[in-house]
Amino acid sequence: MEQFFIPYQAVSSLPGHRVAVLAPHADDEVFGCGGALASFVAQGRSVHVVVVSDEGDQATPPLRHAESRTAAEVIGYAPPTFWGLADGQLFHSETLADRIRVWLLEVDADLVLVTSCWEMHRDHRALAEATIRAVVALEGRVRIAFYEVGQPLPSPNTLLDITPWKEVKERAMACFPSQLVRQRYDQHIAALNLYRTYSLPSTVQAAEAYLMLTAEDLIARGLDKEPQALSQILHQMGQEREVLEQNLAESRKQNIILNQCMTELLASTSWRVTAPMRFLGHLRNGDGSAVRRVWGLVGRFWHSWTRYFPKVGTPAQPDRLGQRPQSPDPVVRAPAMGGKRWQIDVLPESRSAEMAPLYQRIFGKPLDPAFREWKYGQGRGRVFGAWNGDGTLVAHYGGLVRTVSFFGEPVDTCQVGDVMVDPAERGVLTRKGVFFQMTQAFYESQDRRARQAAFGFPNHRAFKVGQRLGFYASAGRIYLRTWNVGPTKTAVELHPLWEIHHWRILAQELWLQMQAESLHLVLVQRDPEYLDYRYRQRPDGHYGVYLIGPAQSGQAIVVIKQRGEVLDWMDFVGTPAQAGMALAGVKRLAKSRGANQIQAWLTQPMLDAFPDEAAVTHETDIEVAQWDCAESHGGAEVTKGRWWAMYGDTDFL
Repeated sequence: MEQFFIPYQAVSSLPGHRVAVLAPHADDEVFGCGGALASFVAQGRSVHVVVVSDEGDQATPPLRHAESRTAAEVIGYAPPTFWGLADGQLFHSETLADRIRVWLLEVDADLVLVTSCWEMHRDHRALAEATIRAVVALEGRVRIAFYEVGQPLPSPNTLLDITPWKEVKERAMACFPSQLVRQRYDQHIAALNLYRTYSLPSTVQAAEAYLMLTAEDLIARGLDKEPQALSQILHQMGQEREVLEQNLAESRKQNIILNQCMTELLASTSWRVTAPMRFLGHLRNGDGSAVRRVWGLVGRFWHSWTRYFPKVGTPAQPDRLGQRPQSPDPVVRAPAMGGKRWQIDVLPESRSAEMAPLYQRIFGKPLDPAFREWKYGQGRGRVFGAWNGDGTLVAHYGGLVRTVSFFGEPVDTCQVGDVMVDPAERGVLTRKGVFFQMTQAFYESQDRRARQAAFGFPNHRAFKVGQRLGFYASAGRIYLRTWNVGPTKTAVELHPLWEIHHWRILAQELWLQMQAESLHLVLVQRDPEYLDYRYRQRPDGHYGVYLIGPAQSGQAIVVIKQRGEVLDWMDFVGTPAQAGMALAGVKRLAKSRGANQIQAWLTQPMLDAFPDEAAVTHETDIEVAQWDCAESHGGAEVTKGRWWAMYGDTDFL
């Protein structure tokens, strides 16, 4: 819920190749977005700055102009342009909006940074309103990013990590002594940038907040209205935000109380006996919340009863796994429908070595400990196991933690993998079997959103088993597309990605562009951290990762892996418009490596985005499987034909 108000991840760069910055007064451009300016300069992007107003006396403007030029020199961008409008007299008008629109066209900007509508100073608000009018008039040509100076943004959607440029920004802010003698604005801004790291990892020392919107977003939010109407909208938004924050605070209090009650109840023997009767009383009285929670708590009750009171007259058995593993989400165990033949529980890291013999029995080859650590170590995976009466691990159900862009919304979920059942235990493929019980336990350990977006790539036989048991639903098929390698007519520039010193910045920008073009799709997040983990840290990887286009900016990223004379196209980061360029780059790589064929897994959206009459396409027996659960509300039907996936989205290639 907190992510509704503030991002929990920072970006290393804002999108945009040709950046325009509007400052109401000389110093706002540095105080508000000096870190972003420094990042643009470091990436070699085009930057144009306009300071809109001057103070009325004759002596002050030259001094403040000189301060702004000095700050620009410190950061490294060209000296600002000064429009010389009267300080304190800016007002929203067609004249100012039209001047901004013409200037944005002149500099060919695709991103404009400006103070926000929520600022205290009327010049700041007036400039924001005029810029909104100009951006809307340009009909999607330019995106707008509101920055904060005198008033924090109420709900920013982007936090920029300016740690690498923190010292540069501090030196640039020191270039305005005429303002710092009035008030230590530099200290205020430094505190604001520190405050913006509150929801971010401890490695982020300073951050700038932005509200990034398109022209369509501005209209949808009502921010293109006249100033009076806009003020009413902002007031209403502020009131709604206060109500949401109060509800969130109340929900947190209720959650604490509920957790305390549950702790006491779980420690009570009598609770395990009387809980069903109390719930029946709530149900009789029409308590809807009891109806929603009853099934999960009955599962807890049944599991506790069978574990601690296994048989009348026999002592309770200790937990096979010792201490119960701590989990960020409440774990509901599966009812022991198959009697006491198996014990289902979390496979803790301390017992991870037990996976190796099971893996050997099923796949006929040893499990590389480094490979398992890459997949599941350091909290990257969630694993359940099933032990027989001898204490031998006979089944394994693993899930890799993934962030999925679920129609534009980031959702932390799991990718199902390493589902293994010992051949001796496969006789029962019903709800009494170990596969069902283990899958149910894993399923109930996930929160609601994770269940809705969880996915995997089983073959047709494994999918049918899960479908028959009521767990899996198909969101589409995987297709194998093959290209023959021949001469390429398109000239393509290629650079090994890891050799580019600012590769993370480029990868983040390309991912943001891809995400913005994929709001109608579901796809695994392909940000720099994921690319590094998936293709550079994997022990047996041997992948080639290349930037397509100029090293300063780039147009797409492709990932390949060679198998003899076949080159597997593993992954792609970029917009669909760059698909043809990416394919030309992969063909060039195949030719240089002596491969005569290119193969790729593609889902339906990619077939549409990568049309190629010369390619041969076959349907595979691999399904894009999603959990078929109450929380998904027919989620597989909603996402059917919407998944964007390639070889690299699997964990086994």
